[in-house]
Amino acid sequence: MVREKNISSPNDENPFQIKRGEKAFCLSFSVLEDDIGDVGRFCLKLLIKWILLTLSILIVSYFLDGIKVDDFASALMAAALLGILNSLVRPLLILLTLPINLITFGIFIFIINAALLMLVSHVISGFHVAGFWTAVFGSILISVSNALLNWLIKDNRPSEPPRPPSVIDLEEKEKGRWE
Repeated sequence: MVREKNISSPNDENPFQIKRGEKAFCLSFSVLEDDIGDVGRFCLKLLIKWILLTLSILIVSYFLDGIKVDDFASALMAAALLGILNSLVRPLLILLTLPINLITFGIFIFIINAALLMLVSHVISGFHVAGFWTAVFGSILISVSNALLNWLIKDNRPSEPPRPPSVIDLEEKEKGRWE
């Protein structure tokens, strides 16, 4: 993503020095900034999740005979399409099939996942799913392996830096009275 940035002061240490008031076009993963910002963090997390879903598809295709992936590019495309379908179409399908999901105590979600996996196999030419039950077991295994991979690389850092012990937070209890 390209965004326009107004530079307020030049950085003497930066070899790509920009004069004050000039506009610069920077990528979201900017080399001019130490912090990539919220958009950059979002893009990086999305890229990592895409790669992990690709790895999950490759792992499941290795262990399950009914799922075949011709090459890594096919796995990447299958992961991208599956991610898009899971984020846009799957919630609508779950909402539309809510009565049957309630009757089956949520087991019907496995059928929805299998249908989405079969749809991906029909759209992506290098990704093949042999049949319905293979798609059901494959979708379960892809979900489990993707959850394990996401758990392994989970970011355990706090969202905010730790506060020094000498800092005291004050709250206004009444007008003009702070504790």
